Amino acid sequence: MKVYAWNNGSPNNKSGTGYGIEISEKDRGKYFDESWTKVVINFNDGNSTNVRISKSFWKDCIELRSQKIGKYLIENGIAPWDKGKRPSLSLELVDENRFRLATGRWNERKALQLVNWITERAIDGIPPLSSAEDLANEYLIDLSYPNDEERIESLINWETTKNFTSGFVTGLGGFITLPVSIPAAFGASWVIQARMAAAIAKIAGHDIHSDRVKTFVLVCLVGDAMKDIVKDAGINIARGFTKTAVKRIPGRLLIEINKKVGFRLLTKTGEKGVINVSKVVPILSGPVAGSFDAYMCRLVGKTAKDIFYNNS
Repeated sequence: MKVYAWNNGSPNNKSGTGYGIEISEKDRGKYFDESWTKVVINFNDGNSTNVRISKSFWKDCIELRSQKIGKYLIENGIAPWDKGKRPSLSLELVDENRFRLATGRWNERKALQLVNWITERAIDGIPPLSSAEDLANEYLIDLSYPNDEERIESLINWETTKNFTSGFVTGLGGFITLPVSIPAAFGASWVIQARMAAAIAKIAGHDIHSDRVKTFVLVCLVGDAMKDIVKDAGINIARGFTKTAVKRIPGRLLIEINKKVGFRLLTKTGEKGVINVSKVVPILSGPVAGSFDAYMCRLVGKTAKDIFYNNS
């Protein structure tokens, strides 16, 4: 949703007090619940803050007021602003009462940079990983499998087991440079998972070099949020994801979906619980760190199978 920077008329441009964001009445009714006493705001730098919702929020004062929001506005050159020229920002609902706040410029540019970086390395490979096509061909040329479904299941099982037993995600994280400031372990995980999803698409007969297929490889990374993302784009995956249906998806929708996936992934790096896991992965024992990677890998694999194979 589009929100506007707000101040109380005499804000402190050093501490950030007196600042906030203003929500439209329409968006307040659509995205907020009167039972909430607070909301959590995630910023694109990985920080977050709790903002109390007052009774006046449901009357005439539709602002979220916070010193940390003020600091964010100041540090990003958004505040102070010229009279009558209030800047707009993007506020995205990512969970029950959790939102992500970002400037429009940062929001779109960084989101697209991240997803392009992931797909490029997932499809083409990144040492020591082979390309998604080579990975798929390992299973396609193996005639011991009775059908493609068995190949896909074996691929998911093997990738999940490999991640669990070897701590491969942590190792790979040390060799990559991300286009945005997030922990390398996240980037490594997303590349491995997207590579597996692309290999599944290849086994199911899709052209993984197609922009449309690449977009839905990315969609696999966001789990249950996939349903909301494709629904908002007007796409009904339940009706089938055949090769013919893929070609009918307009290019403009692909860009919007890519943005939404990028927003979701960036938001995950700002959630306190996930960040903590990432920071301790290098020193955790294999079973603890590996179980986290394995769970996510299997979830992405199941989603990819549902999209590319079960609905094809």
